Amino acid sequence: MSDKGDKPKPKLFDHAQVMSAFVRAFGKVLGKSLRGEKPLKIQVKETIRAIPPGTSRLWGKNARLIIEDGIAMLIDELQAELEVLDKLSPLIPEQPEGYVFKIQSGRLAMDGPGISRLMNRYAFPSEGQRPLTDIRVRLPDGHIMMDATFHLNRFMSLPLRMVASVSPTPDGKIELIPTEIRAGVLPVDRIIGLLGVELAKLMPGEGARGMTFRGNVILIDPLGMFPAPKATGRLTHVEISGDHMVMSYDDGTPALIPPLLEPEAPSYLSMVGHDLLVGKITMKDICLQLVPLDEAAGWVELSLPNYRLQLQGGESSLMYADELLYRLPPVGALTGALLPAVLPAPEARPSRSRPPA
Repeated sequence: MSDKGDKPKPKLFDHAQVMSAFVRAFGKVLGKSLRGEKPLKIQVKETIRAIPPGTSRLWGKNARLIIEDGIAMLIDELQAELEVLDKLSPLIPEQPEGYVFKIQSGRLAMDGPGISRLMNRYAFPSEGQRPLTDIRVRLPDGHIMMDATFHLNRFMSLPLRMVASVSPTPDGKIELIPTEIRAGVLPVDRIIGLLGVELAKLMPGEGARGMTFRGNVILIDPLGMFPAPKATGRLTHVEISGDHMVMSYDDGTPALIPPLLEPEAPSYLSMVGHDLLVGKITMKDICLQLVPLDEAAGWVELSLPNYRLQLQGGESSLMYADELLYRLPPVGALTGALLPAVLPAPEARPSRSRPPA
């Protein structure tokens, strides 16, 4: 006969294991609280309370934002705000005229084909004679090379090639200083030098979008050249890196820690704040993180013209207190579109992270 004292007590043992796991988990949470690391729910509420009405905060890392077909902005890092013009209405992505994109800090880039499409579509007014057409931009050896058809008047045009260095101006524009200008096969010291005129005299005094001219120097406000939504930001540095023009922005706003639903994600777009309308669904006090559907992908991609198609092809998870994590497929996998090449892999580029405020 066996002694009752020798019988195993599995329930007591299981309870002990559960209690031990709870204590370890609680200890981690308590330890984070003591170290100042707040739970996500509290961090989200505090972030929303600190945001002005009608505003959402946006963070990005290793992302590609497609503005239009063929025009993409590559985001190495970003901190920005989206402000709706009607504070009583939600943010509606399909209505870009209804909100403003304010860059506080970030490192952004565009490639030559994207810059070419941007300039051809938006640099000059669509009415009347455009001074430059068929613009093609390349970025060789740390310079910008622009080929175009230069229209002197309604009856005379010449092929134009300009090679220029790039640098930022104190007021946050990109200055293109020509190092070589050719009109056809003729090198000239001053553009169309045989006619004794300057570029500024032949360009429209008004209506050129994001571009002004001083003699033969071109001043570009890259954000001012984009279509809606209107974008603002203070450019502090510009350089040609590989086949991309890389622009750094910083308006002095302290770096803020984003409340991430997936903190370890190597690439994401995260938004917290004002209401967001997606289709017919209004999401109140949005807390949203977008990550790539393929965890091995180096970039998360969001296409403004095709974001609904991406949402349909993605996967969503409702977390914690109604925060939403969305895994997006690349739009090319859904539409077959050919997209611009990305920057070098994140690990191959130096980090420019800013310390938390």
